[in-house]
Amino acid sequence: MLRVLAVSAPHWQFAPAGHEQHLNSSTPFSLHNAIRVCAHEAREGIGAWGRSNWHSTQGLAEAVFMSDYLHETLAWLDRALASVRPNLVLIGAMSISFPGAVAVAARVKQVLGPQAIVVIGGKHAIETTYLVNGKLRVHPGSPIAAMLRGDIGRLFDLVISGDGEALIREIGVAVAGLPASELNASSIATFLADRDEVRGDWTAAWLEEDRVMHLGSAQLPLDYDHLPVPATLFPITSAFPVFATKLTAHAYSDTSKGCIYSCDFCSEAQAINGKLHGMASAHQRLYRQLRAIASLAPGLPGGGTVSAFVEDSILLQGNAISLARLSDLIEAQGLGMVFGGQLTVDMVNDPNRQAQIARLAGNGLRYLFMGLETPDEALAATMHKNRGAAKASLKGDLLCSDAASSGWVHRSEQALRFLAGVGIDCGLSLLFGLGEKHAQRIALLERIGAWQRELGQPKCISMNWAVQHPLRQDQGNRHHYLEWAIDADDPRAPIISRVFGEASTRYCMPGVSMASLAELTELDGLYQQLNNIV
Repeated sequence: MLRVLAVSAPHWQFAPAGHEQHLNSSTPFSLHNAIRVCAHEAREGIGAWGRSNWHSTQGLAEAVFMSDYLHETLAWLDRALASVRPNLVLIGAMSISFPGAVAVAARVKQVLGPQAIVVIGGKHAIETTYLVNGKLRVHPGSPIAAMLRGDIGRLFDLVISGDGEALIREIGVAVAGLPASELNASSIATFLADRDEVRGDWTAAWLEEDRVMHLGSAQLPLDYDHLPVPATLFPITSAFPVFATKLTAHAYSDTSKGCIYSCDFCSEAQAINGKLHGMASAHQRLYRQLRAIASLAPGLPGGGTVSAFVEDSILLQGNAISLARLSDLIEAQGLGMVFGGQLTVDMVNDPNRQAQIARLAGNGLRYLFMGLETPDEALAATMHKNRGAAKASLKGDLLCSDAASSGWVHRSEQALRFLAGVGIDCGLSLLFGLGEKHAQRIALLERIGAWQRELGQPKCISMNWAVQHPLRQDQGNRHHYLEWAIDADDPRAPIISRVFGEASTRYCMPGVSMASLAELTELDGLYQQLNNIV
């Protein structure tokens, strides 16, 4: 019998210090996407997954877990290992949570040894283990590289990069069919190699002795139009206060694993995650998911209300035609639910898109999240998504209040004004640590306070500190990512973990250091003065 656990790796090794005040969701939505086909087959009683511990609603809910904190994750894991005795453990990890993935895998191997196959995937694997012209590239931070160097034990049996939906299903089928004596990566790879119909763009890598082995997919496209809706399979655990509903589910148009832009600080870059796909039917896929989420409301405890946040890096990639077609569907068939998503500043300011945003506002769109990132106009000019960047050189010491009318911060204000005017609440994502001065950070928070007093927007402010991701670049980035993002005894850790969604004192951008304790304390003081419903 197939017995499976799935866990999103934690990125803090210390306990929380007070109430978190950033916008990280409690739902492991990326992990849910990866395992949605498996969960669907389990719930429908199909094949090996239908006979697994995931076949019941409770069994599935108890087998999937996410916490930002190591102690909570290990406490759950110890109970789950004892009760489930899994033969397959799936771990999803971003780069700063790689140490957490190592800790989880180590505990699994300590308890179960070779009786459990441990598979790691997620953003960190995508950025560090991948194919170029059919040849495997392994970044120094890859789990494969770490095991090969002996920095960690042979903790990960398989490293999966790319689309997981169909691949994970087949890995489970292989595990279920193998005798205990043959439960290893090589046997699973042999099984996969004989099933060349496994869809998706993926790479599986593993170690045999001191040899790095890999298997690439046939690149058959996934049928995104008919993939299961994750929100109907897993418990809804998040609630975004901006929607004023009891619960908030996550929806997707499944057009990309990332963003259409390639800003050099971002792991969502198209250069990492591949090109768009399925745009012609993207609005239909998204509407299908939104309708499915809306239909869940009557069955929620106490007849609760539900909203949805669209996890596209950019809502329907900001395509004006797709936005219009989504409104067509809502107006023709109804929705009965409020929802939100993400757009860029320049998209919100584009007249063609503004017409569609205003129309969607009448069809349930109540919230848009934008990345303002930096108050430094010279830094903002280098961002790929900043399509309206001034071509002339800018002084590097500009404060946001000094920006010209065509500047990035000014255009952010224009976007806020437009959204406020059409009745859409706004959230802003601030990304410090790109090279701006502390005085610029202070000036930006003060400017946001002024916007709130005048416009009543933004409603939500999320702060992050730029983290240097592998970004598929061996040269110039030799981080192994095996050390925690912040030392537990760093006096800055309590503030950082409380107010930043993602941050590191160790993996800062080149030439940048984390702010001092005094600077962080000043930022925190101003941040607390903002009207922030997180």
